[in-house]
Amino acid sequence: MNTQFSTPFSPSSCKDCRDAKNLSFKFTMAFQPIIDIQTGASYACETLVRGIEGQSAPFILEQVNAENMPLFF
Repeated sequence: MNTQFSTPFSPSSCKDCRDAKNLSFKFTMAFQPIIDIQTGASYACETLVRGIEGQSAPFILEQVNAENMPLFF
């Protein structure tokens, strides 16, 4: 199985989101590729999110609202 990626990893370009500026909560994100086991190609990814003090993903996602949502796009 070939698990080589066609492009190298590059960090997110969303500086405000990455640096948690203008947010009242802090969190971490990790991207988990979803691989086609027959071809070895990555065809999607899921984002794993947690609070920096161990808070669950639902806890963090509950903090996202209409006012701060644009920082994630």
